[in-house]
Amino acid sequence: MEVPCSAVPLSSATGSSSQLHTVYMKRPTLRKAETLIPFLSNRVNTVRVGDINLRSDSESNSKPVDHEIALIITHPGYDPDKSIRHNDLALLMTKEKIQFNDIVFPYCISDQPPAPGTQVTISGFGLFNATTKPDHLLEANFTVMDTAECENIFKKHDQEAFLRVRYPNLLQRTDIICAIDEVSSACQGDSGGPMFLVKNRKRYLEGVVSGGASCRANFKSVLPGLYISLARHVHFISDYVLGQPIDNVTLNVP
Repeated sequence: MEVPCSAVPLSSATGSSSQLHTVYMKRPTLRKAETLIPFLSNRVNTVRVGDINLRSDSESNSKPVDHEIALIITHPGYDPDKSIRHNDLALLMTKEKIQFNDIVFPYCISDQPPAPGTQVTISGFGLFNATTKPDHLLEANFTVMDTAECENIFKKHDQEAFLRVRYPNLLQRTDIICAIDEVSSACQGDSGGPMFLVKNRKRYLEGVVSGGASCRANFKSVLPGLYISLARHVHFISDYVLGQPIDNVTLNVP
C-alpha cells in the first residue's frame, strides 16, 4: 500500500517536529488541536507536505514542499486550558495552494464513523522502540472496536482514572474512535497522524491520532488507541474549508 500524504510542521525557533497533520483540501489541512498549543508558542509558521523520509529528500517517492501557514482555526469546543480531549481538532490554512501529485493528495471524509470490526490504517513518525523514532513514515493496521468494550479494557488494566481525566463521561456516544492491534500501536510522536481506510479505490480519512496510554515501556500499549472521529466533526470541517464565514472559532495568525 502506498504511503499516505502527511505534513510535518517546521518551527524556525525549535527545529522540526515529527508530529503529523493530514491534507484534506488544497489549502486547509487537519491537525489535532492539542499539539498546536506548544507549536503556536514557538511561532511555527510552516508545514511540509510530501516528505516520507525525514533524513533524505532524494528518495524517488519523496517530494517535500514547504508551505507557509496563513491561518489556524481551532475547534470552538476545544479548551486548551483543560485536560479534556474532546473536539481535539484544528484546521490550518496555507498561504499557497498545495499542489497534488502521486505522493500528495487529499482524503475523502466519511459521513459515519467506522463500525466496530473495521480494518483501518494508521501512519506516523512515532516511537518504534523505547527511545527511537523512525526516519521513514511507518504504517500499521488496526481494528476499530466498540467504545463500551474499549472502556472495559481500560478498566481491566486499572486505567479508568486516566481515561476520565480526558473523557469525564468516558467514551460512549462521543467523538472518540477506539482501535487496537495485537502487534503494534500508535505511540509518542504519532499524534495528529491519520486513521484511514480505502473504499472504492478512494482513501477516506476516518480520524486523527489523539491519545492513549504511554507505550514507551514495551514499545506497545496493551490499551486501545484513541482517535478523534472526523465524521463527528464533518460540519465544522466543511463550514470552514468551503469558505463559510469564520466566527465563533479561535483564530491564530502566525
